[in-house]
Amino acid sequence: MAKVIKVDNGNGTFVFVKKDLKGKEDGISLCSQCPKRNKDSRYSNCHISNKIYELEMLFGLKLPVLECPSYNGEFEDVADAKPVQVEKDSTEEEV
Repeated sequence: MAKVIKVDNGNGTFVFVKKDLKGKEDGISLCSQCPKRNKDSRYSNCHISNKIYELEMLFGLKLPVLECPSYNGEFEDVADAKPVQVEKDSTEEEV
């Protein structure tokens, strides 16, 4: 299980984050690779990105996008791609 740490998010608010994921949102989020993303003006980003941004600001979250129906960047087309069934880890708790 990943270690959870408490950090200042840069504006005086303390948040909790998995230590191994701290600062890696851009590296794992599809939004960082999408040509629709405009760091200078969030108003020209896609509607999904803007809603996620609103939630981030409202609750002080970082929400990397791992799957997105609006992604418009480069991708590898896998013709035989099938949905992956993920089994629940016995150590996970249901919420």
